[in-house]
Amino acid sequence: MKLDDIKGKIADASTHKSREEKIWVLCLRFLDGQQHLSWDNTLQNWSATKEKSNSPTINLIQPLYRTLLSKLSAAYPGVAVMPASPSNEDIVKAKASEAALRYYWEHEKISTSVSKLLEWLLTCGNAAFFTYYDSDLDRVKTKVISPFDLFYEKGLMRLEESTWAALRFFYSKEDLKEVYPEHAEYIEDFATEQREASDEYANSFAIDATPPGKVETYEVYMKNGNYGILLGDKYLFKGKTPEGIFPVHHVKWTNIPNKLWGTSLIAPIIELQSYYNKARGQILENVELMANPKWLIPKSSQVAPNAISKRAGEKIFYNPAGGTPQQVPAAPIPSYVIDNIRQIQSEIMDVTGIHSTTLGKRSIGITSGKAINAMAAQDISSLQITQQGIEDACEKVAKDVLVLMKAHYTEDKMYSMLDNTGRVAFRAINSQQIVKNPEVFIQTGTLFQDSAADREARAIELFQAGLISKEDAVRDISFRTSNAFVLEEMEGISHASEILEAVIDGSLVEIFKTDDLASFLKVFGDFVKNPDYYMLDKERQDYIRDIVVSLSVALDPDATLTPEQAKEQMKVFPTISKEDPGAQMALAASGTQLQLEGDLLDKASKEANLREVNKLQNVETSMGEALSANSGAIR
Repeated sequence: MKLDDIKGKIADASTHKSREEKIWVLCLRFLDGQQHLSWDNTLQNWSATKEKSNSPTINLIQPLYRTLLSKLSAAYPGVAVMPASPSNEDIVKAKASEAALRYYWEHEKISTSVSKLLEWLLTCGNAAFFTYYDSDLDRVKTKVISPFDLFYEKGLMRLEESTWAALRFFYSKEDLKEVYPEHAEYIEDFATEQREASDEYANSFAIDATPPGKVETYEVYMKNGNYGILLGDKYLFKGKTPEGIFPVHHVKWTNIPNKLWGTSLIAPIIELQSYYNKARGQILENVELMANPKWLIPKSSQVAPNAISKRAGEKIFYNPAGGTPQQVPAAPIPSYVIDNIRQIQSEIMDVTGIHSTTLGKRSIGITSGKAINAMAAQDISSLQITQQGIEDACEKVAKDVLVLMKAHYTEDKMYSMLDNTGRVAFRAINSQQIVKNPEVFIQTGTLFQDSAADREARAIELFQAGLISKEDAVRDISFRTSNAFVLEEMEGISHASEILEAVIDGSLVEIFKTDDLASFLKVFGDFVKNPDYYMLDKERQDYIRDIVVSLSVALDPDATLTPEQAKEQMKVFPTISKEDPGAQMALAASGTQLQLEGDLLDKASKEANLREVNKLQNVETSMGEALSANSGAIR
């Protein structure tokens, strides 16, 4: 399928989901407190029922909605970017990608976007994340798309089967002409046939009205990476996403097998809410009737029709010879009516999976604190399926973000974005070095946190396990800097890699105690195991070997050996026997004998050189003493 084949299919998709849209609007209006409604075929919308316009509305939906929205508040998740290989370079890439994602999460306020996503999920049961590059702002952004603005192929039962997705946006003609000047004439002449929303219609959650002064456009994305901006029956722009990503990720509140659209929290309780309002209305009518009972007034009593009112302490004059007016009290409310209301309220909570204890209320018959906590925990655990769906979508968003950063972010942009780690991160994320299709994982259960104590518990657990120091735990709880050591290690490895490249190119380098010596030893030690090490000339190999030995000595707090002794002790094979070198040579293999002979010659040469140096030092010392003696004699 091509982009041009989708033009006429969006209207079919819109017609096919019209029934779902009616339910979504009804859910939104019930949440808003508009709960006495009927469908108006003329307006093609829900309108207030006349005979129930004065009926009471006791909205039990809003507390459930607000509670779940609060319980599912998002924190920064435990994101892991998997390196392509165990090499230091790929590890740095992975850590730098994690740093970029952490920055993106905070800068773009993704936790707020997750809250917006939850608003649509709770009410309509469907929403989507959309990640894109904004050329005007020069940054990657993530937007939440409402289900009213989502369109898929008609007649499908599963989202995975759709080869494309269309997103509806509304723009002014002036903005479109500025972005697409080559289509300015077409945009100006384009006249939308859809009605503009009036204030009254917009307040009723209009689903097919174009906002005043706006033009309806569609961004069409295909699974093969092609996309286009569609206005009417003409594409204003066509392109291809970087690495062919599909940047639309749909999330459902409750997934129904073989059903394209998910079910919301509110939809199953609309009927129960209507029954509850009706029952409460009957009770209020009965209470009003009992407080103001009807009167039996004989016609011969000569009491005026308007003589009896609701006013307290009023005086009513009548002729006692003609009969006495009498009150007729209303029948009391049967007990089963009250029980029915309680049952409806209980069923609403059972259907939503949220009970009184979770709402912070007392639950009748439950007094144990453990039982109350267990019920609240059980209510939250029922949300795991929805939480997993949101976490999966956040993983896909993270992958899209890294791909778009790679494609569009420049070196200066990355430097300013990641502050002191910008240079390190850019080396890993730039378009030449980032891995294709990065593997991003979110640790299960880390996206949603119930309280600040839960967020701090991880630092305390790591400290108790001995994995971090007390100072690091305090720093994490106070400043949220638990990942600082990751960035420091990433920076140390990157700096050591740069020094290693300089050494390979023939430069002479210096390493100081203020450097991250552990990272240096890891980088240089791993390179010694690399085949590229043995491709270097002998002098470079020896230079790198000397660096590795010096780093090993510097990192050993108990080391008392000289670098020369450390060299000898670090070599496992071949080594020269101190007791009987000749016997060792006789029993060794021919290749080993050659190596030992070479080592013996080197050792002898070094000892000879050392003797010559000692002789020169002795001569210099003697000459110095003689000169001093002569100088004293002259005086």
